[in-house]
Amino acid sequence: GMAAAVGRDGLLRGRCGTPGYVAPEILKAGVQQGYGSNVDMFSAGAVVYSLLCGYEPFYGANDQDLIIANKDAVCEFHVPEWDDVSDDAKDFVRRMLDPNPNTRLSPARALKHPWLTRAMAAAQWSDTPTGGLAAGAYLPGVQVIYDSDDDMEGSPEVDRSRMKQRQEKAGSAPPTEEGTGCVVC
Repeated sequence: GMAAAVGRDGLLRGRCGTPGYVAPEILKAGVQQGYGSNVDMFSAGAVVYSLLCGYEPFYGANDQDLIIANKDAVCEFHVPEWDDVSDDAKDFVRRMLDPNPNTRLSPARALKHPWLTRAMAAAQWSDTPTGGLAAGAYLPGVQVIYDSDDDMEGSPEVDRSRMKQRQEKAGSAPPTEEGTGCVVC
């Protein structure tokens, strides 16, 4: 990742970021123009988009086209990848990928979004002092597929039998030798 010093005016300066994930205001900023920390919410939205459908939110035939698409930040939900994704999840992603930093979800508003609050309400919380998710907790609508059993080695919280049951219930094939990547739907 990159780190930057915040100016006295509370703004960041400089143009850095990964094409396809960087906030449009960074790409549009002039040398002396600043931007706020809400750029991170845009990048997080691009990551969530990728996790939900398996591909990046913006596409270009080359780097220049990708940067133009990233600047425009038109968020589309293509079929069939988005057919089974809830409207709440789509709304969450759409609001995080809002090209306007003033109306984009803030971290506080994101945590109060219905997609997250419903998932958290349904989650199995542990009695640990930190109040984290219980080991092996199941979040409805989230499915994780691992490349191989090697990816799960050393992870005591992963219950292989529960994972296999979830895969069968969802109708997804078990991981192959070649691997299927890590897919969250």
